[in-house]
Amino acid sequence: MSRPSTKPKSQAGGHACSRQKAGRPLKEPAAAPRPTDQVNLTNEDSRIMPVAGGGHEQRYNCQVAIAADSLLVVAADVTQATNDKQQVEPMLEKVANMPDEIGKAEGCLVDARWR
Repeated sequence: MSRPSTKPKSQAGGHACSRQKAGRPLKEPAAAPRPTDQVNLTNEDSRIMPVAGGGHEQRYNCQVAIAADSLLVVAADVTQATNDKQQVEPMLEKVANMPDEIGKAEGCLVDARWR
């Protein structure tokens, strides 16, 4: 059985708030934005996302569930996630929890990009 260390946490493998962790030294923040820095001053909640055909744009990822016969939008969501695959289940849950007056879904079709 080993004896507990009598060294302060900052020396015993832990860290102390007043001490820097091991690793590369911290760099001072840049005084001005770099040419590669990007910021959206009008909508800080949107994200830079890849677009079809290459490149990136500042945008949201929107999902909708539509009644196929009437084209009525029955559920919608807006996310910051770039991956549509992670949005299928939340949309199916929204459709499953619709009020009984609207009816229940009998099937599901998804966009080809949801592989």
